[in-house]
Amino acid sequence: MSAVAIRRIEDYPLLISEPDGSLDIPGVGLVSADKLAGQVRWLGRSSEDGPWAYVNYFPRGHVVPFHFHDANRSEILLSGAILWHEPGEDPVRYEAPAFSYVEARNTYGYDVLEDSEILVQFDGPPMLNWDSKRSRQL
Repeated sequence: MSAVAIRRIEDYPLLISEPDGSLDIPGVGLVSADKLAGQVRWLGRSSEDGPWAYVNYFPRGHVVPFHFHDANRSEILLSGAILWHEPGEDPVRYEAPAFSYVEARNTYGYDVLEDSEILVQFDGPPMLNWDSKRSRQL
């Protein structure tokens, strides 16, 4: 396998939902349909060795609840707009193009204000942890 990979993003397949609507995302695990109302492209090679890169397609109105990951993550909002939430902070609106970086185990969430395409990359297996101790009112 080559150490270099280049392909058009559209050439990577969309992940296929389970019959109940949940999605098994490599490096993340099973995400229930009520937490993920969108589509995901997996750009990596293996769950264990990465790279851990994904393109998320979220529809307007989707809410990404407070959560955190086990790895640092970089995110580029390629199209659309989101309302970014961090516990104890005022929400901030971001429109594409925008970049964010979140260190591992820091809680955040966002509301999708316009249909959005988001490229996310992690520096290790991300895992996904819902932060049930924190909630926000929308």
